[in-house]
Amino acid sequence: MALTRKEKSSEPRAAVAKFNNLYQRIWEQELANNPDYGAAALAIIHNGSGEVYVAGKTELPSDGGVRNNSFIASITDAGSLNWKKYPENSNSGTALLLNSGGEIVMLNMNCFIVNVLDPARGDGGGRIRMFDVCDPYNTDAIASDFDLTVDNDFVLAGSRGGSFYIAVKSMQ
Repeated sequence: MALTRKEKSSEPRAAVAKFNNLYQRIWEQELANNPDYGAAALAIIHNGSGEVYVAGKTELPSDGGVRNNSFIASITDAGSLNWKKYPENSNSGTALLLNSGGEIVMLNMNCFIVNVLDPARGDGGGRIRMFDVCDPYNTDAIASDFDLTVDNDFVLAGSRGGSFYIAVKSMQ
């Protein structure tokens, strides 16, 4: 389960936990939060082979104050952190999929940016943009979810310009 913990005098903290079928916590792993800045775990997926991937957002200091950067982390089924990466500035990892090639696919909220990542290292596979020009620091294109068709095309949903937005985009 992807978790965001908020205690009285602290910033929100991103974590991931595993529960059994009786809803008893087996383990919980904090995702290396800076106590001065907030973080949230927003999406989770299990690859069926012992790895869990968690995406979300973490705050970082910026010239104008604070900005969000997306993160993705790989956790073993036993709760150990393999790696954590920050693929997009001024963004939030809002949904995760595994494609037919076994790569991790992460949807970023601002500008519908998709990262395709190697599951062993969290880097590599590429970046797919829905719009030729879109500034994640200042956008009204907000992604909420996505899926893959049987032809391995993306179907993405969210809002743009205050209206519902849906798109189909090839992974190529």
